[in-house]
Amino acid sequence: MSFHRFAVLTEQGESGVKSEEFAALFDADVVFYAPYLLEPLQDKKIALQFLNEVFERSGYPKYTHQFVDNQQTTLLLWEGNLQGPDNRLFTLEGSLALTEGSNGLIHTVISYLRPLQVGALIMKPMIASASSVLPEEYWKTSKPLSTK
Repeated sequence: MSFHRFAVLTEQGESGVKSEEFAALFDADVVFYAPYLLEPLQDKKIALQFLNEVFERSGYPKYTHQFVDNQQTTLLLWEGNLQGPDNRLFTLEGSLALTEGSNGLIHTVISYLRPLQVGALIMKPMIASASSVLPEEYWKTSKPLSTK
């Protein structure tokens, strides 16, 4: 099976993700929905930075499945390894829904991670990264959730 060019480049690791070709896959007004952010990103440079950080932390992905619909959306399922604080290796699974505009460039990226406990291993560093470049409304809730 031939995978989307996004998948081919990210599987190449840092050289693929940090390439001009990878950046050229995205529309200037790309919208990125990330599981560790409360608001979607609408900044191509920051979206690319966060995609790179997630892949860097989880070991560059190995894509397991690709599904394409007739509405210019490609769903990619991937796996990566993440080392826990006790040095055990865990499998982090993710999916990315890439929607392309009429110009053929990616204009929406929706990311999911599972299992929650493994995804949580990268949440703290990703929130720290977000807090260094984004306003609080992207990464910080104003009130704790009630358990009642």
